[in-house]
Amino acid sequence: MNKPPTLTRAALLVTVPALLAAGCTGSPTDGTDTGRDTGAPVLTGALESFDDCDTALTELRAATTAHLPALYPDDVMVPFGAQEDAGGDAADTAKAAAPGDGEDFSGTNVQEQGVDEPDLVKTDGRRIVTYRDGVLYVADAAARAVTGSLRLSDDSWGTADLLLHGDRVLVVVPEAPHITLREDTETGETAYGTTLLLVDIAGEPTLVNRFEFDGSYLDARSIDGVARVVVRSAPDIPLEAYGSVDRAAAVERAEISAWLPDYSVDGRTGEIACDALARPSHYSGTSMLTVLTFDLADSLDDGSPVTVAADGQTVYGAADALYIANDRRMFATTDWARPAEAETELYRFDLSGAGHPAYTGSGVVPGFLLNQYSMSQWDGHLRVATTRWDPDSLGSSAVYVLDLEGDLDRVGEVTGLGPGEQIYAVRFSGGTGYVVTFRQVDPLYILDLRNPAAPEATGELKITGYSAYLHPLSDDRLLGIGQEADLDGVTTGTQISLFDVGDPTAPTRLDQLHLPDTYSTAETDPHAFLWWPPESLLAIPVQDYQGSPGAALLVEVSGDTLTRLAEVTHPQSDDWTGVERTLVIGDTLWTVSATGLQASDLHDHTVLEWLPLTA
Repeated sequence: MNKPPTLTRAALLVTVPALLAAGCTGSPTDGTDTGRDTGAPVLTGALESFDDCDTALTELRAATTAHLPALYPDDVMVPFGAQEDAGGDAADTAKAAAPGDGEDFSGTNVQEQGVDEPDLVKTDGRRIVTYRDGVLYVADAAARAVTGSLRLSDDSWGTADLLLHGDRVLVVVPEAPHITLREDTETGETAYGTTLLLVDIAGEPTLVNRFEFDGSYLDARSIDGVARVVVRSAPDIPLEAYGSVDRAAAVERAEISAWLPDYSVDGRTGEIACDALARPSHYSGTSMLTVLTFDLADSLDDGSPVTVAADGQTVYGAADALYIANDRRMFATTDWARPAEAETELYRFDLSGAGHPAYTGSGVVPGFLLNQYSMSQWDGHLRVATTRWDPDSLGSSAVYVLDLEGDLDRVGEVTGLGPGEQIYAVRFSGGTGYVVTFRQVDPLYILDLRNPAAPEATGELKITGYSAYLHPLSDDRLLGIGQEADLDGVTTGTQISLFDVGDPTAPTRLDQLHLPDTYSTAETDPHAFLWWPPESLLAIPVQDYQGSPGAALLVEVSGDTLTRLAEVTHPQSDDWTGVERTLVIGDTLWTVSATGLQASDLHDHTVLEWLPLTA
């Protein structure tokens, strides 16, 4: 699809929260009916409808123009392309619905039980599915053999996010939006930002169909085979030249279609229809968030899109709701464009009914989030942990409790956590919260959140280093994965900590493993973490600072002690062979890297089979 250079998301990120609910979609260009109910979604927030498309266009233009002077003065070039953030839980390990007599197996490490999260590898206990460089591979766990592969692209797409349900695999390829400019800068080519491919693996892998959306992929969740995919998009406003341009005039020339994301189903194109637009009384139209819904047992259709006129970076999924958080301060491009007080906007979509998600309200909390684990829904409330930080003053962190009735209004808070520090890890477990802050030492705070109107910090433990990922093992045991550090706060290598949190007023560390000069991707990607309760087995990837491929570190957690068992490596090659994921199926330990799958004995760790990934 050829388009002129555009005013992109990077130029339009600081927004006043706004709602643009778009459940209707434009008809595909060939007039084919998708068979999906495309009526407007249920919207329970306070909304106002635009009188018509002309009114919508006028207000969208005005709102977009209002942000241009602050973000892009005349001497600042317009950046083309999108700024991407690193996304990134887990007393639970999700299991996909097994289609047959699979053995006991570990699934993806997820934040909430029953809410599956996409990852680079999936298993149902019988099959292991992964995607590398444009090819989807399926391995039979019992036969220890790759039984099928399907090339989905001639290009090297690297990795993709996968969701598995029954015999269907949803492949989410997060292609970042990009514009290739000609030398005269009059035109360029914009690629679809997100590609979804549905594959049937009942036999030889077969492509069911393909969906493309003009926006960048944020995250996805799946509950009982219904996937919700979140993407964000920016106004597509043609510019006459790169850099210096009358941007206000460009906005005034833009038509309503510039704000309406495009999509494609098997090559049949469509866009969000303007007659479905609505807004709250306080309105600003810039970037947009879209929640797409797909039944993985069916084929991909238009996704019944529900779109919010706002930006967002972090997605949290509960059993009956989806939350999207927008940290405006994190994406402001200059100090003078940042709000004096950093705030995070929160949007809630109810998933309890059939069909479209229902937008139920929004809220704002001071500070910025660390990741999805900074949010947790429990007992009619949302708990949110944030850090308020300013380079000219000491910051601190807090946990806010928001009521789910109506808008997300704050009803309680615990403030003053870690003065001068920022949050490095958060975990909520029932009515208890765990927060790690760090600058030179690591305070682990325990919070009592059972009374939403009066939450309180009950205990604190200070140790060197920090935990970046926390995993509750039981009511009185907590694992932490992070870095050890000296007294000046300089990190020295991976550390695994076992905490006793049985007394919430006096947490203690029972044991520690320190691996000097190493790090683990489990610190920032909880999907790399495996906890297998039947064997009290912990597995995480580790790599040294010198850049060696690394291994899967196996640790036994028994009573009050951590015991280092083994390190599992993959055969060396010219390609990167570092272990990225670890799975358990029956008595077999499976490790996954970019080059292949390896089966090892769960108990003595001897290698049973090596399966190279070669199409």
